[in-house]
Amino acid sequence: MSYLRTALLLSLTGLLIAFLCLLSAADAQTPGHLLISEVLYDAPQSGTDTSYEWVELFNPTAAAVNLAGWALRDNTSQDAIPAVTLGPGEYLVIAATAAGFAQNHPGFSGNLVTLEGSIGNGLSNTGDRVLLLGPDGAAVDAMSYWNDATIFDPPCLDVDAGWSLARVPSSQDTDSAADWLPQEIPNPGGPGVAPPPTPTGTPTFTGTPTPTATVTWTPASSDTPTASPTGTPSSTRSPTPTASPTASTAWPGAVVIDEIMQNPSAVSDAAGEWFELYNATAAAIDLNSWTIRDAGSDSHRIQYGGPLWLPAHGYLVLGRNADPAVNGGVPVAYKYSNFTLGNGADEIILLDGQGVEIDRVEYDGGPDFPNPNGAAMALITPDRDNALGQNWRAAFSPWPGSAGDLGSPAAANPIPPIGQIEGHVFEDLNGNRHRDVGEPGIPDVLITLSTGR
Repeated sequence: MSYLRTALLLSLTGLLIAFLCLLSAADAQTPGHLLISEVLYDAPQSGTDTSYEWVELFNPTAAAVNLAGWALRDNTSQDAIPAVTLGPGEYLVIAATAAGFAQNHPGFSGNLVTLEGSIGNGLSNTGDRVLLLGPDGAAVDAMSYWNDATIFDPPCLDVDAGWSLARVPSSQDTDSAADWLPQEIPNPGGPGVAPPPTPTGTPTFTGTPTPTATVTWTPASSDTPTASPTGTPSSTRSPTPTASPTASTAWPGAVVIDEIMQNPSAVSDAAGEWFELYNATAAAIDLNSWTIRDAGSDSHRIQYGGPLWLPAHGYLVLGRNADPAVNGGVPVAYKYSNFTLGNGADEIILLDGQGVEIDRVEYDGGPDFPNPNGAAMALITPDRDNALGQNWRAAFSPWPGSAGDLGSPAAANPIPPIGQIEGHVFEDLNGNRHRDVGEPGIPDVLITLSTGR
């Protein structure tokens, strides 16, 4: 009997320890404080958008929190949050103005308080920070975006007008920009969403019709009808199944910036700037929701309305103008905005939809990189390191349809000359391969030696 009691006690003790461990693990995974969970700083309205901005809070704890004495702060000033209670698992939207919020989110029925002014001095569209301050004035949570690295370094990505930044999932808290994802459709009062999984390109089959036969009845001598088919049953061949491109998961170096027209001469910079991307992988890559930016304030998130495929081992051109009649005859596949190429030194930084840097080029306007006018800078071959100016050359021939500028948009860069001989040669009148007296020289001769020729 004592043995059974001992075994029972040991079993109960083990269960209790396991239960306590589970509770401890759950507590360790759940933040013990309120979180900033979504920020909309660049409203879709043009001009001053301060009155349309909002910040969302989330309570991941198991207890209600009264916000009396709490405040919200940007890089300059702070605002007291109205004294409301936020229950466990609830969201609260803090909007700059009631009218501005209602205009973009009519019918909203969640928890909402308004400041009837601005959030701080207005959340900057080019970079700012948001801090949630507790009753003692200490920061409980904070985030920063675009060119403000005071909270996160690197900060959260910039997003286009009308988009928001959201913590995904709402309780994720690693104190880094990795917690945050761009949201094309903001969701005030609810959780943010992760991007859909990469398409797998599963073929869609069209079913094959079932063969049928026509039957007629012929009376036999026994007056018993018998069935005899007329015609040979036939079937319709099923169409060959087709599949959409299989998207490759990009990694740094999978997509290469390999040609840059930063200073066209046939048209203006505003019409004729462009750059080209090369896919170094064996599968198509969807560039939709990727970001192009520089090291300053220029930034553009690609919004194509669907997949923007960069073919396997293929090329794609992005530019400021997509009309060949205006842009100098460039076959631009995607027109961007809020991004320009400096004629001197500048940068092109390419980020995927998760904010991972895939490639960058920092050209210097001449010391190391070429600095042509009316010609693109071309990477000699896509497998060369495009961070080194010595691997770039000025384009030397026009593309088909060019208005006069030189380059090879949407195609492989021609191999540049590797040597030149110029000056005077003689006219070998007697064919003895020597210049004899009386054989004239021929001026202005240029002999070009190219690889493979």
